Amino acid sequence: IGENATLLHESSRTFGNVWVKKGGVINARHGNNYLGGHTFIRNDDGTYETASDGRIGQYFTLRKEGPEVSLEIIGFASMLDRVNIDAGTLIIGPDSRFSPGRNASMIIAENATAVVLDGARLVKWVNQIGQVDLVVFGTLQGGLPERPLTRPAYLDLSYQNTTGVKFFDQLPQPAESVKTLEERVAAMIVGKKGVIQSFSGAPEGMLNVRWSGIDAADWHMGSHGVEGDWLKSLNEEQTAYLKQQLEAIPKKLAVIFQEGARIDGLVVNDFHAGGFLMENPADADSWKNLSYGEGNDATEEKLISEISRATVLDSVKNPGGGYTIGAPEFFASNEFTGDEWTEFQFTATVPPEAAGKNIGLRFSPRVNGWCHIDDVVMKVDGEDLIVNGGFEEPADLPEFKKKIELTRIPAWNNMSDMVGEVGVAKLDGRRIGAIYHSDTSMGQTLEYVARGGETVEVIFQGRLRDANLEVELFSISAE
Repeated sequence: IGENATLLHESSRTFGNVWVKKGGVINARHGNNYLGGHTFIRNDDGTYETASDGRIGQYFTLRKEGPEVSLEIIGFASMLDRVNIDAGTLIIGPDSRFSPGRNASMIIAENATAVVLDGARLVKWVNQIGQVDLVVFGTLQGGLPERPLTRPAYLDLSYQNTTGVKFFDQLPQPAESVKTLEERVAAMIVGKKGVIQSFSGAPEGMLNVRWSGIDAADWHMGSHGVEGDWLKSLNEEQTAYLKQQLEAIPKKLAVIFQEGARIDGLVVNDFHAGGFLMENPADADSWKNLSYGEGNDATEEKLISEISRATVLDSVKNPGGGYTIGAPEFFASNEFTGDEWTEFQFTATVPPEAAGKNIGLRFSPRVNGWCHIDDVVMKVDGEDLIVNGGFEEPADLPEFKKKIELTRIPAWNNMSDMVGEVGVAKLDGRRIGAIYHSDTSMGQTLEYVARGGETVEVIFQGRLRDANLEVELFSISAE
């Protein structure tokens, strides 16, 4: 994309390289899916220092053909919203910058990797209190075995509210999204299989974690923040009070570690005392090459504190921004394909020990063309959980199940022709997933509460043109 040229589009599946010359613009709303083999994105239009520069799209999903297949960022790239590293390796090239967006946590899935090379930055472009920046179920690393670090690489995180200050004692009660200002303490969550490591080719070649340098008031006191409408309702005195409370928060970091998380090569900067919130502090005994840089309140002896398992699980399941996630335990899966309308059937058994957990049924299209699913029947031990045609009316569910409401919305193919309709699942009025036509390869989930040992049967109609559809049954619990 050359100087003075602009490419705007609604969504994309990119199998090749993208190069934006200085003065050029690319901006894709909604899904930006990067697939296929080894590729790069180069953006010459932006700066290293300003984390919001170099916007290339709204949502970013990396789903490469294998765990070592990579997409390398060269130059400067930022996303408006969420970033998911589902499969493959994201590489942030030397002296480059990659910036996830607002209202969402960047997620590195299990068996996926994000790599930061010499002088590069991984940094959210807003310090958003109440929103975890990064969740690591897979691997976050500085350098590669074949490209070890010879200079520092940077993971720049947001500070959160660790003060216990109740912002709203003297203010009108805000929406729930604003109340997370009081609830979040961690900038990053490292899952039980999560790894943070460095491949170093020089003493100073190490991944450094530090505060991003971005002030929270820039977002939360601005009309573009998630609190914009609520903020406008405050009078001058109330606005000054809120700003005072925001500015009182120490610009220091904290990270949550699930039991089993590992570190081998990390320099810690700008951390609170007790800022490593660990489910099992004994894990730190096996960590390697952890060192202390600048700006820490914490010494080595005071860096680690224990956090309850319940708090860890709650944080992992909902890091903020409305996106509920977890580290799933898969029970069964099957893959379907077929160009013509076909009736498909999937049957699986939920383990007895899963009783009481949230059980997810996930439909995950892998598409070059499009996938259309309709007339879903879901039975649990022969009882209807979702009935045929249930997209129109809430299902009448037995007591052990959560009430799932299903509604219809239009679905569009990648040529903007309406090809079908979508079932959207809501639990207590909150959207939890959907069964839908997709050209974005983004899986969607329906959920219920398990009694343990039950048989789940799913029957649905599908037409999968240049697509495979994987149906999976799994535990949504972060355990």
